[in-house]
Amino acid sequence: MIEGFAAGGGCEMAVATDLRIAAEGSRMGIPVARLGITIGHREMRGLVDLVGKGNALYILLSGRLLDAHEALRIGLVNQVVPPEDLHDATYRLANEIAALAPLSHAVNKLTLRQVQAKPRLADLSDEENALP
Repeated sequence: MIEGFAAGGGCEMAVATDLRIAAEGSRMGIPVARLGITIGHREMRGLVDLVGKGNALYILLSGRLLDAHEALRIGLVNQVVPPEDLHDATYRLANEIAALAPLSHAVNKLTLRQVQAKPRLADLSDEENALP
């Protein structure tokens, strides 16, 4: 749930989550170029995995804070809602997810991580191959 500003570490924390719902009027970015600092490898990997190389570089090199709709367009957030609906929309989605099969969620997330680590699906271990 993102309302207001998610800049720098706040945006990096949002990137590390599974889903992000932002209120209209929110702004997000990682303006490290304005501070003369960099982000770490893990944070970079998460950002690139989420928005792609070009958009990651745009976010980092421009030092801009993106509005919620631009963040949605590039995949930085999953949904944008009016501020007054943010809490209800977020909890509604969380409840819908929680009502579904937790084992399915866990295996899908594990499979996703494996696909990201080995995109060509070569050299999968027997354990990795055993997943559906």
